[in-house]
Formats: sequence, structure tokens, C-alpha cells
Amino acid sequence: MPAARRPYIIYAFPYDETSGGVIAVHLLCQRLAERGETALVWPATRPASLVPRDRASLAKLFWYLAAKLRRRRFATGPFRHRLASPADLRDAIVVYPEVINGNPLGARRVVRWFLHRPGFHLGTVDYGENELYFFYQDAFDDPAINPHPAHRLTLTFFNPAYRRTNFGAREGSCYLLRKGRDRASGIDFGDQPCVDDLSHEEMAAAFNRYRYLHSFDTYSMYSVFAAMCGCIPVIEPMPGVSREEWFPDPVDRYGLAYGWDDVGWAAETQGALLDQLAGVRAEQDAMLARFVAVTQARFGATPTP
Repeated sequence: MPAARRPYIIYAFPYDETSGGVIAVHLLCQRLAERGETALVWPATRPASLVPRDRASLAKLFWYLAAKLRRRRFATGPFRHRLASPADLRDAIVVYPEVINGNPLGARRVVRWFLHRPGFHLGTVDYGENELYFFYQDAFDDPAINPHPAHRLTLTFFNPAYRRTNFGAREGSCYLLRKGRDRASGIDFGDQPCVDDLSHEEMAAAFNRYRYLHSFDTYSMYSVFAAMCGCIPVIEPMPGVSREEWFPDPVDRYGLAYGWDDVGWAAETQGALLDQLAGVRAEQDAMLARFVAVTQARFGATPTP
């Protein structure tokens, strides 16, 4: 009897162009579909059942029904996904980002994708048994949870706004807080602008105007976007964390300065970063192919009549 490949259901929050993690899960669904896999999105705003089991699920059901009454569609940004139904859950492999504790869809086959270090946002993690774990980059892996160091899955969406348009003089700095907001307490930035709440087009314009981006968000893709625009991103070091501990592989530090003493490295390797980004799609396609092979082998195929 022939076997069909299991479909994927990606548990996703509404698209938000300012959230790298949200973009990543939507991009995963898109790239899986491009490979010919059946890939669907389950909106995180939608309850798994119309019968609430507790106060939390009752609250989610209320907001979901209210949104339906207002005819508010689930935002997918530039992507066009098919939305999953409860019937799709039976045979599917469900992919949760690491910020989801437990198993809200009651799935039998679960993959967790670490888009940040597990516990960074949650404090403590509540994952299940017999799950598979993948990580976006080495710094986000947790060997105490994930026994497979080769399970890296990096997918990058580059907004076309991020390109270098200023090849002339630059001066001054802008700064980025985001997940590092607590580390910037008490710092006087003077007349330096904060780029946190800018649109992609406005942020790209800032990265083309200023010489430096002072970032307190240690692992933000906006640092890479700044380098793509010819700006030098200077990441505020974490206390007690060396440059090598921050990113063990020097390739992951191309174009980035870990502290102001590292600006020379960032300037010297900015070209290498751009060269690396030019070939990134082929590398990421290989990672995605391994993700599909591993998950299908682990959770088996579903028989077809």
C-alpha cells in the first residue's frame, strides 16, 4: 500500500513585519509549500476547539469569535497560506515556535523550532515527550533539550527595502532596543534616534543615513539589515559573555561589531557578509530538505487507500 507524506501545520501568530520570529514561521510554511509539501497555518489566535476546557481557552474563544464577527481576517502579510481545520490535525506534523508551552492543539507529532533560546521569553519551558527540536541558529540551541546538534534550520526573508543606496559620507548613530530594552535603562542617547518603531522603509533610510547602529538586541536580524545598507551595527555586549560565546562561528559575526572595540572587524568583514547572503538561499534549501527528511522519517507517513 503506498504511503502519503504527512502534512505540516505551522502554529503562527498574525503576520507582523517588525517581528523576526513571526516572519520566520510564516516563511517556513511558504518554503515548505514551494517544495511541494502540504503546509497549512493554524492561527495562534484560534482555539483548537469550540468547547473551552479552562478560563484561558474560554478567553481565546471569546476573542476569536469577536474577530469573526468583525470579519477580521488572519494577517499573513506577503504570504498566501491555506488555513488548517481541526480535521487536518489528525495526520499532521505540528510545528510550534519555542514560545509556545504545552501542546495547545493536542497534536500527536510535535516539532519545536527554537527562534530564540528556550525559556528566554517564557522563563521556564513546558515541552512534551517524543518531540523533535530544531533551532534557528547555534546560539539558540539548548543541548539539554535538543540531543541533535545538526538540527539547524535557518530561513531568512529579506525585505527588498534593505539595500545600500548611500555610497557617500555618513555620520552619527541610531539605536535599536527591542529585546534589549532593559539593558539600556539610564542611558542618555542625546539626539540619536531610536529605530524600533519605524517601518521597514523608514528603517532602511536610517541605516543608509547613519554610520552606526547601536543595538541592545543581541540577536536581532535588524543588525544584519543595517550591514546590508552599509551601516555598521554595534551590538552592546552582554555582561560576562565573550564575543566567541555570543557567536562561536566567526562566519556568524561577519559584518557585526560586538562592542565598539570590534568596529574594525565589522567594517573589514561587511563584504564577506554580503557575499555570504548572496548564497544563503541554497544553504537554507539544504537545511529545509533535511528538516523534511528528518520529520517525515521520525513521524512516519500516513497510509493511503
